[in-house]
Amino acid sequence: MDEYLMNPATGRVDLADNWQAEMLTWDDDPDECQRQFNSLVAVVQDDSGAWIEANPRPRGPHSFAAHLSNLDKPIPPPAWTRHR
Repeated sequence: MDEYLMNPATGRVDLADNWQAEMLTWDDDPDECQRQFNSLVAVVQDDSGAWIEANPRPRGPHSFAAHLSNLDKPIPPPAWTRHR
């Protein structure tokens, strides 16, 4: 099965092999090219033909996805309310 990747900044979708073939033209620094390649998101088409993230996951401690994944966890009281 072909792997499709999306550039989240532009919305462009292409095959992973095509992205890899052109990635060294993005910058003079190969490390920067790899960083940019790593920022691409794996996507699949849903039943309506829209591109959606293939394996959604939290992107950081302050992301909305991380927030949603923590909704079932108890919220500790603020530090200023705790007794020492």
